[in-house]
Amino acid sequence: MRRGLLPYATAATIARSATEAIPPAVLLVAVATGSSAANGALLLSCYVAAGALAGPFVGAALDRTSRPKRALGAAMGLLAASLVGVALGLGHFPFWLLAILAGLAGLGQPAPTSGWTAQLPRIVSERSISGAYALDSATYNIGMIAGPGLAGVAILLGKREPLLVPVALICIAIVVLAFVPIAPLDTSQKRENASIRRGFTVMMRQPLLLRSSITSTLGLAGQAALVVAAPDISRRFSGDLNAVGPLFVALAIGGLLSSLYLARRPMAEPDRWVAIGTAIIGLGFVLLAFANSLALTFAAAFVVGLGDGPMFTATLRIRAREAPIEVRSQVFATAASFRVGSYALALAGLGALLHDGIRTVLLAGAAVAAAAVFLGWLSTAWRVGKRKAG
Repeated sequence: MRRGLLPYATAATIARSATEAIPPAVLLVAVATGSSAANGALLLSCYVAAGALAGPFVGAALDRTSRPKRALGAAMGLLAASLVGVALGLGHFPFWLLAILAGLAGLGQPAPTSGWTAQLPRIVSERSISGAYALDSATYNIGMIAGPGLAGVAILLGKREPLLVPVALICIAIVVLAFVPIAPLDTSQKRENASIRRGFTVMMRQPLLLRSSITSTLGLAGQAALVVAAPDISRRFSGDLNAVGPLFVALAIGGLLSSLYLARRPMAEPDRWVAIGTAIIGLGFVLLAFANSLALTFAAAFVVGLGDGPMFTATLRIRAREAPIEVRSQVFATAASFRVGSYALALAGLGALLHDGIRTVLLAGAAVAAAAVFLGWLSTAWRVGKRKAG
């Protein structure tokens, strides 16, 4: 089944390039059409909040269906169509209508992210799954290079073109998805296995899964600081928005290098690396806050990426290890929903801090990363203490 990795990695890379292009594309188009970065951040919060709400339902649907490719393709089609509406409507439609369109796009967001990752055990053997998850993590990092980079180039072609980049990529990914070999799943499991509550229950009952979920959820929330601050960082050092794409490319290169290293040398202790990676992310945001040149800003973004690679790869390993196979899609989707839900709140909250300055936003991101490590450790300490008391 190892041969299935090539078409999977190809399709996943294209799909993740699309999803990674969406945040900078929304911000770029919002600013270019006369709105503001704060309004763009609010639209993004609608998009990711809807994705958070949809995640458990998408996971339950994938655990029930014997034709996951059809379900994934339909969700991605909804995502693409809604993004076209946002692209055409920015600067013309009232904000409430744009928010609805962004929310509709978010309903399809879990499909090319956690929905695809959850299919890996049906594509590769158990012996190869560790390296496959590291490779899957690398597809996100490649997407973080290609997606924002293409969106950044597209702004040179026109005000709305950045949002047409993810639309085109999603359409290509749907076509490539047809060539991914996904083994059929026995859908005769008990109905309670398909309940949308099951993924949450599994997460709460598995201490190591709970700890990694808390740490990675808050760790992703902290990374929203870079998305919110990127347009102002670019204008501060270059006088325009052209540095937004390269800034995200620097972030992605750091994540790609660390993820590819882990694909060749799988980590022995993924539980520890979730915290280590998140701590490195926090350090990167401190460096970003005090960077006084564009070169140092790129270097600091690279450090953030170096931390994100092992943090995300370790998180995927732990989910696969701790989740029963019959509800694996739900666990992946539910955990991802918490992550993107926290990201949505962070986008809105950090966007409101922009009037206090870029440094305030970036230091807030570092503080959230520090809180992620502490609260993850606290959740395990609390469970251990409770067990001893009992």
